Amino acid sequence: LAARLEAGHERPPAADSTVDRAYRLALSRTPTVDERQDGVTFLRESEARHRQAGRGNARELALVDYAQVILSLNEFVYVD
Repeated sequence: LAARLEAGHERPPAADSTVDRAYRLALSRTPTVDERQDGVTFLRESEARHRQAGRGNARELALVDYAQVILSLNEFVYVD
């Protein structure tokens, strides 16, 4: 999922576009306003933590972290 979030883009897309794509791919819907904001915040903070730890691939690691979050949502795991 993390690799698909940026596939087909010459430059990394904006965080809100990445969040939208994650929801469309995993849950077949768009995120709510709150979900989008939470996702953007998570991506930015995760990337900053990885960068601060000296990891050169901070953006990719943040995407992996976010993909794990999306795939752990109850909505993805359980069928209503």
